[in-house]
Amino acid sequence: MQHGGNLVEAERLFGIDRNQWLDLSTGISPLAYPLSPLPAGLWQRLPLENSALLSAAAGYYHCSFLLPVSGSQWAIQTLPRLRQGCRVAVAGPTYAEHAQCWQRHGHEVQAVQTVSREQLLTASKSVDVLVLANPNNPTGTLHEKDFLLALYENLREHQGWLLVDEAFMDFEDAQSLLPLVESLQAEGLLVLRSPGKIFGLAGARLGFVFAWPELLHLLSEEQGPWALPAPCLEVFRPAFLDRSWQRHTFAELESLSGRLRALLSSYGLQDSAGTTLFCYVETSLAPVIYREMAAQGVLLRLFESGSPALRIGLPGCEPDWQRLNSALASLTCLQGCVL
Repeated sequence: MQHGGNLVEAERLFGIDRNQWLDLSTGISPLAYPLSPLPAGLWQRLPLENSALLSAAAGYYHCSFLLPVSGSQWAIQTLPRLRQGCRVAVAGPTYAEHAQCWQRHGHEVQAVQTVSREQLLTASKSVDVLVLANPNNPTGTLHEKDFLLALYENLREHQGWLLVDEAFMDFEDAQSLLPLVESLQAEGLLVLRSPGKIFGLAGARLGFVFAWPELLHLLSEEQGPWALPAPCLEVFRPAFLDRSWQRHTFAELESLSGRLRALLSSYGLQDSAGTTLFCYVETSLAPVIYREMAAQGVLLRLFESGSPALRIGLPGCEPDWQRLNSALASLTCLQGCVL
């Protein structure tokens, strides 16, 4: 399976050293939370239970029904083991690991269209698990909280699950289901969050599952002791608490997002949805653009199944913006398309 950020593969395919790439393929914030020096003792002992991290995360997410896990990918791989073989609908196109992990554990998986409310409502009445990313990755499709609640009510009638991946929800918090996880305290509603993306710390591999207590207990037992490295826990606690940095950085990311859309538009590339952290451009030229940009050491994320499209993340500094602009300007496939 292909994922963004694979610089080892990019180096092999295009002959450019992995340290020379401008990687815009992942949708990870280029503005990372500044790290303080870590106490040496963190590397010398087993990780302790970190109630301070849980409190900070609960405050940031406004929900205390949470379990920290070693990246939301771990939860995506583990949750299918907690149900007997069942019918699963995955709203796509989306992060491909969702469907693959449910299939790997013997579940019957069907695809439904993220943008089709009718298909989603129909699926919620007939399947046992409905998996949906909100906002969607890569298309950026965003569903209102009230509509997702209607899906959940349909599923709850037959003990089904609604699993919502909110990896890119930080800028759309009004539509998050996290307040409902706590207020309903009911089985069947699960939400995943990925703080590494918004805080620019994806390498720390921290994720959260929000759900009812019994499921969180099962997941905790599956994860076992010492699953999260102590340095990972240490760096995220102050990040969750630093409201000043969050306000300033989130506003700057919104500004960078507008700048990227304007830049792409000036070359005739229109963002069809996307999120604050990436643009999603559907175009028949996507494979050609991907290859020509990669030849210049600029890595984008190419999607070829369905309508060809590109996911393009945010540059983080002025030299990177200039490099992206120069690479776009040199694209032979866009000659005559510049506005």
